[in-house]
Amino acid sequence: MRNLLKRADLLVTPYEFNVNQRQKSLTVIGGVLTIFVGIFSIIYMIGVIQKALSDQETVYVGTQSTINNQSYINSNNTIFAFEVSDQNGNIFENISEIQQYIQINVQYVEQKRDASKIGYERNSTNLKLKNCETTTVEKFNFDVITISNSQKQNLQCADGEYTITGQYFDAYFSYLKVQVKACKNTTDINCKSQDEIQSFVKNGVNVDLFVKGSRLRQQFNLSSPIEAYPTNVFWKLVLGMSNNEDIFIMPFSMDLKSNSIFYDLMNIKLEETLFQTTTFHKQERRLEPIEFTEGSTLCSFYIRSSPDNQYYFITQSDLFTIFSSSLSEATALAVAIMSFLKIFYHSYNQHKTFAVLMNSVFKFDLESVKKKRQSSIYQSDQSGTIFQQRTSTTPIKTGQLQQILNFEISYSFIQYIKYLIQKWFRSIQRYNFFKTEKEIIISQIAKSKIQYDLDLTNILKKLYEIDCLKLFFFDDDQLVLFNTFCSPVFQDGMANQKDLFDILTNQQQQSKKLLSNSQLSEKDKRLDLTFVASSEIPINVRLAKVARFFKAQLGASNAEGLVRTFQRINENLNQNSALNQKLLSFAKQNSSLFRLVQSQYEGIQQKQLQNQVPDEINSQEKQNSGGKDSAWSMEVQSYQLESGKRPKEAEEQNIQQD
Repeated sequence: MRNLLKRADLLVTPYEFNVNQRQKSLTVIGGVLTIFVGIFSIIYMIGVIQKALSDQETVYVGTQSTINNQSYINSNNTIFAFEVSDQNGNIFENISEIQQYIQINVQYVEQKRDASKIGYERNSTNLKLKNCETTTVEKFNFDVITISNSQKQNLQCADGEYTITGQYFDAYFSYLKVQVKACKNTTDINCKSQDEIQSFVKNGVNVDLFVKGSRLRQQFNLSSPIEAYPTNVFWKLVLGMSNNEDIFIMPFSMDLKSNSIFYDLMNIKLEETLFQTTTFHKQERRLEPIEFTEGSTLCSFYIRSSPDNQYYFITQSDLFTIFSSSLSEATALAVAIMSFLKIFYHSYNQHKTFAVLMNSVFKFDLESVKKKRQSSIYQSDQSGTIFQQRTSTTPIKTGQLQQILNFEISYSFIQYIKYLIQKWFRSIQRYNFFKTEKEIIISQIAKSKIQYDLDLTNILKKLYEIDCLKLFFFDDDQLVLFNTFCSPVFQDGMANQKDLFDILTNQQQQSKKLLSNSQLSEKDKRLDLTFVASSEIPINVRLAKVARFFKAQLGASNAEGLVRTFQRINENLNQNSALNQKLLSFAKQNSSLFRLVQSQYEGIQQKQLQNQVPDEINSQEKQNSGGKDSAWSMEVQSYQLESGKRPKEAEEQNIQQD
């Protein structure tokens, strides 16, 4: 699970010195943060898509004033009705009853102007009054509290077609005119006398004009974007005063604009008109004194088009556009979050990398190791080699040495923060109130050493020291030969040995396992070393001859191998035995590790003397050294040594089992 989390780490920026294994810079916390950022980005993207889809069902719109075509203000979408009542609110059910006192006329007026003529031409058409139909009344959306059913039945509507557009000085101007006049005998012989008409008006006559309007909602729904309601224009007839009232109707439209990436690239605009209607805009009242006579105008209503109109637009995007937009926003959000996290993650990643390198370079012999050593001092390792076996009289304490080789000190980032806080408080207070743990101090020393060693100046200095050592040990001819052959050489025939090359790359892992296939062991012993430069032998043997550079990277992979190497050097069984004493003197400087290895070596010698078991390594080395050419590499020698040792070890194990 930890490895999977590390592989998910996308916040990491590998350090320059970490070119071999990028996984050393990957961390568990970096993988967890990356997963959280990914989950959050997905949730955010889903939320953006859901919001965009919901906004298409409930759309927020904007308005603007335009001078578009206003011809859609007509009898289909602009509805008006009126009623006449007395001062007590009683409705006159039959208009013909009051025709003897007052006359109500509805005219459709069209005014045209011609540039070649002065003035204008005006034509008027009388519209017939009748009781409004039930479907027409329902469009007003009357409140049941404000008007009764009997009032709805007595509403008067104009029967006819009309179109309202333009303004007074436009080339074409049309409007509706509703007039209330005193009855005149010259036009109607049934008119009452002037005194009776004056008495009728004085008793109180109200004219109510209802215009179907609309109330715009802040939040629109495409199926029902407006809420209709009637606008009441009220006027009480007054003797000696004429009312001229302009009622402006404003056009209202809603268009759908579709956004699509493909249409934008092809410069195609998709617009669709969802609906068109009208709404009551404003009214302007003009009063003027009159002398009451027969046929005088008591009240006039002019239903006109407003100079402004409301144009509402809806922006609707397709699913691909929404997804692309949300993906870009989510990506930008993720990048911003990751960039912010990297500010803090840089310190954590740097500390973790140095901690890994610290454990790879140094060995730690601390109290924690000693405690583990005491608990496992009598435990035996069941790997099956002769050096791991122990007797009741001479216990082999390989567990102690193995613990030092495998022990890695735990220096977490939290411990590092704790160390910095304690150091900071000590520097401020100048008193040692906080006692830092020894393990943290040692870990910080090791980390600081790694940081110093990885400095470019120090690395360059070490390279010069290596160059000076080469000058110290080699003459000019040896330098030419060494520098020529220290680099690995790859040839064409090596491509056929790829499988064996993989064995070389996994050399340390394979050395921990015992080969159970005896046929392979026999094949290894029958290697023909005559054709070292040919492509018929394993590639690891060939590379060992032409590239001794790889041998410098060899190290002890376990405690048994370290003891075995110490035994060979101490008994001068290696090839370059002249430097053994100097090497042992150098090894004694690491006294803790040297004492453990020496105790293991002495225990093996005592065991061999008691059991009178011949030293197989010594005999095998002597047998091999007599028949080998001096030009053979150490890789070939160790190869034959392991091949010859395996069957004897297996035979010895079988004897013990019997």
